[in-house]
Amino acid sequence: MHIPVLFIFILGLGSVPSLLAQVQTQQNPSDNASVQQVQLSSGSLEGLEDLSTLQQSEADRELLKEIQIIRLSPGIIKKPEGLLRFQVSAFSPILAVKVNGYAQMVSPGTDFMEYEVPYQLLPGANQFEVFVQTRDAEYRQIILLTYEPPQSIKPRAPLPVDLIIILGETYSDNMLLVPEGSTKKPASKNDLLLSLSYHLNFSEAQKGSMKGLLKIERQKDRSLASQEILFRQFSLEYQDRDLWGFSLSSGLGQNVISSKSSARSVKSGEFIKSSESLFLFGSGEKKFGKNSSFHMKMQLEMQNKVATDSEDGTLTQIYLDGKTSFFGIRLTGGLQNTSSAFKDPVSNYQTSVYDLGIQYPWASWIFGFQFRTSDQKYKELDPGSQIIPNHKQDLISLQSKYSFSKNMIGNLTLNQTQKASNDASKAYQESQVVVQLILIY
Repeated sequence: MHIPVLFIFILGLGSVPSLLAQVQTQQNPSDNASVQQVQLSSGSLEGLEDLSTLQQSEADRELLKEIQIIRLSPGIIKKPEGLLRFQVSAFSPILAVKVNGYAQMVSPGTDFMEYEVPYQLLPGANQFEVFVQTRDAEYRQIILLTYEPPQSIKPRAPLPVDLIIILGETYSDNMLLVPEGSTKKPASKNDLLLSLSYHLNFSEAQKGSMKGLLKIERQKDRSLASQEILFRQFSLEYQDRDLWGFSLSSGLGQNVISSKSSARSVKSGEFIKSSESLFLFGSGEKKFGKNSSFHMKMQLEMQNKVATDSEDGTLTQIYLDGKTSFFGIRLTGGLQNTSSAFKDPVSNYQTSVYDLGIQYPWASWIFGFQFRTSDQKYKELDPGSQIIPNHKQDLISLQSKYSFSKNMIGNLTLNQTQKASNDASKAYQESQVVVQLILIY
């Protein structure tokens, strides 16, 4: 009894759409659009019954690929050296794996492998072609690794300060510069030189500077304390390193010389000012190529002597010098002329100095030779000696410098000085050995 009733119920459900269509047709016999709508809906329902007609998404197709290559390394790299990490999986045994054409080891019969391949990256995007072959398929995939170097840290701008410290000791076989035939006094002295400069840059080529210089001497033999000198200098300078192809400088400053030559200063152990001067200068330098240059300087100095006014007045100085190099040898040469205009005409003189130097650098060493000759002629008759003084002085110097670092230099210098004069009391000979330690900051 139950089976026939169920069968009749199913048949009844199957006839419902037909009955509904008939009812609609009867109600609207001329409405063809409604009939077409029902037919289209019925066709659509029939299509949905066939799952093979459904389209797969891109993600679904990726999952169904025979070969899978998955990158394990990050895409953005901060270091140029490292390992490219990736894994390979397949639905059949893996036969071969290559990275940029280089074969990688494959375990026989496996369908899954992980790799670590060393790399050396260049800045930017770096491509790695991974090739995988299985029994049933082949597949190539590009793996991109982008190397982003850390932003270079600009070095901190150095302080606009230059400091030079020179510590030295000088041995002289004639410390008092006595003439030939007199007893020479051999002695040693220590000296300290400090040079400090502060720069203010106005542009890449223009700058202003404040400079200070201090030099002090100390005799080891305290009986020679009267020979000690204290020199101080302060100057303001302006420089333009590119003006019509020249490097030009100008400035003004003050020199102060103190000594212990008086009995009072020797007794107290203090330096007493002996002279001071103000100076103005202008200079220019022209470079020729990488190795040659020419330099000229003019200076006007107004001098004031403390103990006497006979040498109060002006000094006019002109400097001309140049340098060049070839075959690793550096050559320097210069000319200096000084002319005085003092209050006492008897004290007036003119001095010409000629200078020639040769230097040869070798590894951390610099070996040098220098020859300097000066000719000093006075303009008036000396009332005491009844002659017009004329002095000639020659200096021969041998130098050797060693650079311990860019900030520390050692120097050894041998000097031989000979002074000739028509005034026998002014003629002398002196030999010196100078040892220095130069610190540059």
